[in-house]
Amino acid sequence: MSLQNHIFQEAPPKKPLTAYFLFLGDERHEIMKNNPGSKISEITQIAARMWAELDEQRKKEYQKRTEVLQKEYEVKKKEYEVKYGEIKRKSKKKQRQTDHQEYEKNVQKKIKK
Repeated sequence: MSLQNHIFQEAPPKKPLTAYFLFLGDERHEIMKNNPGSKISEITQIAARMWAELDEQRKKEYQKRTEVLQKEYEVKKKEYEVKYGEIKRKSKKKQRQTDHQEYEKNVQKKIKK
């Protein structure tokens, strides 16, 4: 891939939200309206409780929305990979290892000085 293509390469598609996060997006405003002055952590706890108590039919509706979004993501992902190649993602563990290795190298350089 040329440098110009790399610079202007579009961002890879993002993975779709889970059923819970779709629910949270739909309900957060109402929860905040009903609980003014609540901290974000409290809002999250209320939402989690509401999700746990949600009837199975409504949960299935959110799960179906997630499935549709997942299929759309897979299509966009394939289109992206055809155009730009495989999406490379570092795992968090590998990122931490890389960060730690960089830290160790910097420490060793300072010790040598």
